[in-house]
Amino acid sequence: MSPLKEDAIKIIIAAIPGVVALVLACINYIVTKKNQERLETFKATLAEQKADKDAFRDYKYEARKRLYQEIEPLFFQLGEASEQALHRIYGLARTARAGDLRQEDGWLSREGYYAISTMYKLILPIAIIKVIQQRLTLVDLAVDPDINAQYILAKGLYISFTDDFVFANMEPLLPYDPNRKDWMEKRADHPEKYTRQGIPLGHLDNAADALIKHEGPGQWVTFGDFYAMYKNKIPEVYEKFDPIATVILYHHPKTRPVFWRMLVTQAHIYQALLRCREMHMRPAADVKPLMLPIETEGRSQFDWRHSEEVVTEREAQVDPFEIARQYLHKRMGELFLPPDWKSEINS
Repeated sequence: MSPLKEDAIKIIIAAIPGVVALVLACINYIVTKKNQERLETFKATLAEQKADKDAFRDYKYEARKRLYQEIEPLFFQLGEASEQALHRIYGLARTARAGDLRQEDGWLSREGYYAISTMYKLILPIAIIKVIQQRLTLVDLAVDPDINAQYILAKGLYISFTDDFVFANMEPLLPYDPNRKDWMEKRADHPEKYTRQGIPLGHLDNAADALIKHEGPGQWVTFGDFYAMYKNKIPEVYEKFDPIATVILYHHPKTRPVFWRMLVTQAHIYQALLRCREMHMRPAADVKPLMLPIETEGRSQFDWRHSEEVVTEREAQVDPFEIARQYLHKRMGELFLPPDWKSEINS
């Protein structure tokens, strides 16, 4: 090999470490710069996430504050009204059992104190629910699963008044034809079939509106004022409650079986609303125990049978509760426990 080639090889060999160092320096620079860019991007993402989290936290705080200010007091009042309505349902069964709901001279055979107070106690919860619905545009129920669950119950109660045909068509079927043209003539002989036992939505809203005060102290018309206005046939009360009176007057579980199914179902909802108040609710993942089936041992308060009436145990103490269970499971299954709820809770 010529001296010139040997020198060239030596120069190349001597240059290799420098080239390698330069390449490594370039690679290190590129990697470092990319890492810095990634780090800055990561920091920016964290900052954005933190800002979003802080904004969401602030939103939830403000939303909860509005919710508690606007809605929670109404749910407290709904609980109070639910207790009154539930005890009136118990009272209707007790009064029938005592023989005081006879068609000819019973407590509901005239527009007296018992009939008027029954109308008031059953419709007042609906008036409160209507005000809750009016205020929903100001609040976000999603920020509090407890209150959201109560609203689901309230909405179910509201709709149940309009579901008379649904209750009639559940097994065992009840003959029910209140829209027949000659219902007035037929009703005397077959009141259970031809008397209307539900309240259309528009009539229900009108009656509820009559209990909402738009001026003066308090939100609701007191029972004393309602009683006076109804007895004096003041149109804004008397006329709006005429469809309610059609359902309430002459009510008896035997002759108004569709409405009694409805009331037993509503009793489940009232009990659930009261359970909300007593338990102050549970976390969202554990809301199912809100609504429990009324077991056999708890049904005595609904036993309306009088000694003179021939009624089977199934008709009085089984069917209405099974129908209520099916109806509620369909309407608000997320809050109603399945048949094996006891084993689920104990497991």
